[in-house]
Amino acid sequence: MLFSRLRKSAFGAVLLAASVAAASDVLEDRLSFGHKGSLSPDLRNVPNWQYEGQPTVLSDRIILTPPWPGTRRASIWTAEKEQSPEWAIDFEFRATGPERGGGNLQVWHTTEKHSTASIYTISKFDGLAIVVDPYGGKGGSIRGFLNDGTVDYKSHHNVDSLAFGHCNYSYRNLGRLTKLRVRQTGQQFEVTVDDRPCFKSEKVKIPTGHHFGISAASAEAPDSFEAYKFIVRSSGSPSPPPATEQKAQAEKNDDHHSKKAAADLQQGGGRTQSFSDEQYNDLKARAAATDRLLHQLDATMAEILSKMAQTQSGINRVTAETKRIEGMNGQIEGLGSRLGAIEGIVRATREEVGGRAFHQRLEKLHEAVQETHSSLMTHLPRSMLHVVESAAPRMGVFVWMVIAFQLLLTAIYVVYKRRRANAPKKYL
Repeated sequence: MLFSRLRKSAFGAVLLAASVAAASDVLEDRLSFGHKGSLSPDLRNVPNWQYEGQPTVLSDRIILTPPWPGTRRASIWTAEKEQSPEWAIDFEFRATGPERGGGNLQVWHTTEKHSTASIYTISKFDGLAIVVDPYGGKGGSIRGFLNDGTVDYKSHHNVDSLAFGHCNYSYRNLGRLTKLRVRQTGQQFEVTVDDRPCFKSEKVKIPTGHHFGISAASAEAPDSFEAYKFIVRSSGSPSPPPATEQKAQAEKNDDHHSKKAAADLQQGGGRTQSFSDEQYNDLKARAAATDRLLHQLDATMAEILSKMAQTQSGINRVTAETKRIEGMNGQIEGLGSRLGAIEGIVRATREEVGGRAFHQRLEKLHEAVQETHSSLMTHLPRSMLHVVESAAPRMGVFVWMVIAFQLLLTAIYVVYKRRRANAPKKYL
């Protein structure tokens, strides 16, 4: 009797725990990713999600905008809609980029999917947008926007003024993931970041039947936005079963256990042999499964050894390249010492050139050149005239030489005429 009461109490406690769990948040698997290990079975598609643009799907994250090139857009959207009036999302992301990089990230909760639009390029939408961007010039901000489908954000003269809540938050290059939580309850709407309040409102009440989405856009100097987890939980409060039903269920279980115990006693020892056969068959099946696992383990080990060999060869190549670079470092150090010596020589030469002794030498040289120039200009003309006058021949000698030359030519001509006149005549 005591055992029966204890079992009834335990069963009641289990039912109470189940009721409490049912009343807590329920994970919406069809609207979430990143909570089951690998995001994608084929590294192409995320189950229950559709994407626009060209995001890169990896095993642990989705790269919406790459580190390079810039001006890229991408988005992912849930295939189904959220139907619960109370929900919460836990979004983990990371943003990295250059010092003056730019871009924005949006978390959507809208009736329709809006491709890769941002809060500045979307026209009309019905729902909520949480925007993470460098607005405000304080390292970044997180803002909330609402629209009922009547306001055209794309043509609005000042979109920033439409935000209903915001907080400053430096989200870039943190070296860790940022945890953004958005929660809608029956009492209020609340946004927290890294477990710290960002903004909340008791006037916001978003209806059901909306898609969740994430979109990102990068500037020419791009920020890379990576989404790691997006977990949606909805709240429900089903009423616990009545106490009479709990009691009836407990009595039913007691009767079932009593009947099973009586049947076991009636069967007695005849059950031992069948139980042994079952054990044998079970052991045989387990041995076959173990053998298959061993074969798979052998194949896996062979693959691992092959990859290790490839890794070792890569390490050897890296080691050889490292040694070669170290040799080049020695040459570079020798070249650096030579350049240092040359720099010392240039510095000493510059000091000598800029010193007072060098200027004095230049002044003495300039004075010597001026003295030499004045001496040449004074004595050189006279010396040249004296040389010309002393080396020139006398005029009488020159006249007698001309007369002698004329007489010689006359004598040669007379001799030539005489020989021509005395030569015999030749007639044809």
